[in-house]
Amino acid sequence: WMVPPIGQYDSKARIDATDLLCRAPTAAVIFTIFLVIVPVSLLEPGLSPYMEAAPFNLSPSGVGVLFGVSAVADMAAAVLAGPLTPLLGHFALIALCCVLLVSGSLLLSLGPQAYGVVIFGIVLLSFGIYPVVISCMTLLMRVCRTYGLDAREYSEIIAAITGSAFGLGMALSNSIGGHILDRLGFQRAFLVAGSVVVAIPFVLGLGFSSWAIGRPLAPMADLETELTLASKKDALLTTSQRPLSRVPPRPPQPHPPPGFRGVRQQCTQKDERRHVETS
Repeated sequence: WMVPPIGQYDSKARIDATDLLCRAPTAAVIFTIFLVIVPVSLLEPGLSPYMEAAPFNLSPSGVGVLFGVSAVADMAAAVLAGPLTPLLGHFALIALCCVLLVSGSLLLSLGPQAYGVVIFGIVLLSFGIYPVVISCMTLLMRVCRTYGLDAREYSEIIAAITGSAFGLGMALSNSIGGHILDRLGFQRAFLVAGSVVVAIPFVLGLGFSSWAIGRPLAPMADLETELTLASKKDALLTTSQRPLSRVPPRPPQPHPPPGFRGVRQQCTQKDERRHVETS
């Protein structure tokens, strides 16, 4: 049941988190996570009152079904994010998710007040947010390689940055979203949320521009090469650190006494003479 290690690094090496945090691409990724959460964060405080009022008049159990559909869509979007990232690329996938977020927000704000329309809009929002969050984690790995940092050594910091940005974004968006819902209502609030998402391509374009990075961004192809080299390096480390097997010494073989061959030949000759005499 033990998983073989796919990456090892020196645990005694000092890792400075500011080497990754104080970078323009990292700030762009964090701000992108903040913006992408805005439409989804409006669902938690606003969906229940909206669906329990006319013309829907849903019970709390019916609203719970909507949140269940949203959770299933979140899981499916997270599963699809893995194979879609290397297929489309980070920026193309984030652009596609922005289109889904804007479409879902417009559908909830300007679409007809129908149960199926609301479900479809929620599904679009789910498929728009989670691939962006997962893609941002691997995008930060490319940022590490761009500045000569070992992505494996900064894997915990990358996870901490993404998780902290997601949690802080949900906290701020839910708090601010509640006031927006009180002032504008459910449909107008999602119209504002959809317009906020439009700023994501401009944020990424600014943070990942050549003058902001100062060097070319590491390509995605380096990830597979890095994992291959890391596996070979780990194999060499494992072989070099493996204790040498101690082969027990062979027991000393008894040496034949001097003249053993001559005695054996004499015995053979005696046996032949006896055989001749007997015959």
